[in-house]
Amino acid sequence: MVQAFFWSSCRDDGEYGLQVVFPSEELRQKTAFLQIWVVEIGSCEQLSWESLAKGEEDVVAHLGVVVGGESSEGENLLRGIPEGWFAFAAEGRTAAGAHLLRGCRREKVEAGVPLTVQLELQCACEPIAGTCGPVEETVGNGKDDDCDGKTDECRSEVDCDDGNGCTQDLCIVEQCQHPHWPDTTRCNDGNPCTEQDVCVNGVCKGVDKDCSAYDDQCQRGECDPFTGQCRPVPLADGTDCDDGLYCTEPDTCSGGICSGSERDCSDQDSCTRDECSEAEQGCRNILDPSLGSVEGPVGADNCSNGKDDDCDGTTDMEDGDCTACSSDL
Repeated sequence: MVQAFFWSSCRDDGEYGLQVVFPSEELRQKTAFLQIWVVEIGSCEQLSWESLAKGEEDVVAHLGVVVGGESSEGENLLRGIPEGWFAFAAEGRTAAGAHLLRGCRREKVEAGVPLTVQLELQCACEPIAGTCGPVEETVGNGKDDDCDGKTDECRSEVDCDDGNGCTQDLCIVEQCQHPHWPDTTRCNDGNPCTEQDVCVNGVCKGVDKDCSAYDDQCQRGECDPFTGQCRPVPLADGTDCDDGLYCTEPDTCSGGICSGSERDCSDQDSCTRDECSEAEQGCRNILDPSLGSVEGPVGADNCSNGKDDDCDGTTDMEDGDCTACSSDL
């Protein structure tokens, strides 16, 4: 802490002192002007620095000092303070008028009671962490970079570009303003998968591109966010579908294609040729003697086994091969 100013004064009813302390020598050197107020207010938290500057607070005494110069006016400041509770406030500014340091302390002034008020100044503007004092103004970052009590002052409309095509970029009295362009104003939302982009309440919105032409049982049409082109995307393998063929079942998707396994038309009869007919939309079981062997003659074991061994459509004693008599030669 660096002491920069100390005033003392005597009145008929006591001695008074006022000491202003800076956080560092570097900040003391940055400070060009110092203003001190004595305000009748309930607490320092209730103090408005903006109101002080406008003269709207209940100020009992005020003093302006050029830092680095000599001043004895502080003694007169102290002499004019009546009894009671007061907030002693100080603000240091740079030569350009930027807010730099502030401090406030509430004390009770009593007749006959010596009083020394020590005002410790602290950084009032820190746009960059660890750096006290103004830096170059950056419009749009929500900070008071130049420490003048205003946020994001602009110099021209170029400073106010918010990157939104649905708002106007205006610089009015050093402040950016962004009124909306009328709804239905054409714009570009930057999304290649939307079209017919227009402004709606200050926001650019588009209609999703229609990719339904690529939809089928095993694929879904969607827009490629990089190219803006529609493309088919396979549905999950195993999704139910219908390949349109009677002779396949069950049908499922695989790699975006619908297919099924061969329909089972077996009738468990070894004498029939089993096949599926797309034309007839059904199974066919055709008797085929070539699939059989020999049945008979009379008395043979295969004439009583309950099977149509020769695949002629008759079984055992119903088969003529098992009942025909041999002729004597």
